[in-house]
Amino acid sequence: MRSSNSRRHPQRSFPEWTPPCIRDLAQILYNHAKRHKVRAKDEKSFYRVTLDPRMKRVWDEPKKKRLKDRKADEEILHRLTLDPRMKRVWDELLKKKRLKDRKTEQYVHPTATSDGGKRFWSFRARSLQSRAEELRKRGEGREADRVQVLAILVEMEVPNIFSRLQPAKFEPQEQGLIFLFYTAFKFAQETPQSVSVAEERKAARRFRAMAKTIRADAAEEQRVRGYFDHRLLDAAFAYEELADDAVGPLGTAVLVSRKPRSEPRLKGFVMALASTTQVLFGAPLCGTVATLTNVALERSDITDDKVRKILS
Repeated sequence: MRSSNSRRHPQRSFPEWTPPCIRDLAQILYNHAKRHKVRAKDEKSFYRVTLDPRMKRVWDEPKKKRLKDRKADEEILHRLTLDPRMKRVWDELLKKKRLKDRKTEQYVHPTATSDGGKRFWSFRARSLQSRAEELRKRGEGREADRVQVLAILVEMEVPNIFSRLQPAKFEPQEQGLIFLFYTAFKFAQETPQSVSVAEERKAARRFRAMAKTIRADAAEEQRVRGYFDHRLLDAAFAYEELADDAVGPLGTAVLVSRKPRSEPRLKGFVMALASTTQVLFGAPLCGTVATLTNVALERSDITDDKVRKILS
């Protein structure tokens, strides 16, 4: 079960307690991070060819950012694959039930099925699905259908993750482990921020007010000129879309009842990850979430009780 991509890169060594499916995925993610370095070298060669010193500014900033991102990605992967605390995560998720002191083939925390596509694994897809349900309740069926289709398209990321590995049929439990690892990695890269409902509503009102003003301008333009200025309509649509994603694109924020007094990133990470374990394994798995949070965010102070407090 080895990806063809890994042949072009040196193979990483992983602890023996790392599940094989996780080793393969981690190798692919390491390879992807390495490709940023190759691109940076290519750009440097191109700069030498142009011989224009003014071009240096063009290449330097993007290159610095990519090199910084590559280093950060490798550090996250290093922690998620080599930190001894991760053994607890895999042991817990691969633990099987016992019947009369005999181990069965049933997992204690089996991976839930997608329920015919009704249950989304992706955090962003679930956020979009919730938005679609809200729109449908408000009687905006057409927009709800559009958002629901977008949620389905985003959810297609899930099988794409598995297709990046060597074509093989993973058992459901392996799929759950793969997606949990990938989600923890992505959340560590760009953590969903926890934002209060009041903040979200305030921002949405501001954007909708701008859209209303622009539409009024467009109507006035039509009255004066006899036709719509599509630039104004495009701007109005843009503000209406911003109102729907007032605190950032769906899936990049977690709405909470009160503004976090401290560490909004921590609260966002825990809540988003716990919602993922709930969907994958039917429970928030506070201990597993605590361990993943400590490892991914390079901490040691997050406990089961602290996770429960954040989720309460």
